[in-house]
Amino acid sequence: MPCLRIETNVSKESFNQEKMANELLEALAKSMGKPIEYCMVVIVPDTLIFTGVDKTGKLPSVNASLMSIGCLGLKENKKLVAVLYPIIQKYLGVNEGLCYIQFKDVPSKDLSYKNMTFHDILG
Repeated sequence: MPCLRIETNVSKESFNQEKMANELLEALAKSMGKPIEYCMVVIVPDTLIFTGVDKTGKLPSVNASLMSIGCLGLKENKKLVAVLYPIIQKYLGVNEGLCYIQFKDVPSKDLSYKNMTFHDILG
């Protein structure tokens, strides 16, 4: 159910995407109490990212979103930030001021899996 999408201007040759994705998958499953089989990580390298801090787009930056059915909220998001930021920084060398994560709690009726919605699966 949780899907972490990371867009970054860091080149794909600069880091081990598979190791990063697997570390993030483990962290998501453990931190959110979700089966790893339902977790997904999407990494989009080589993305143009410009900010007010870096108008050249050359500093390592991340725009990320984490979508999940439940397990998100004020306390949960703070916990997730504490778990995810170090992994992102480890692989991408991103300064905290150039890494954004948006959290989105999605109703089970709005997410499908195996040709049905999670509402059908979870009730």
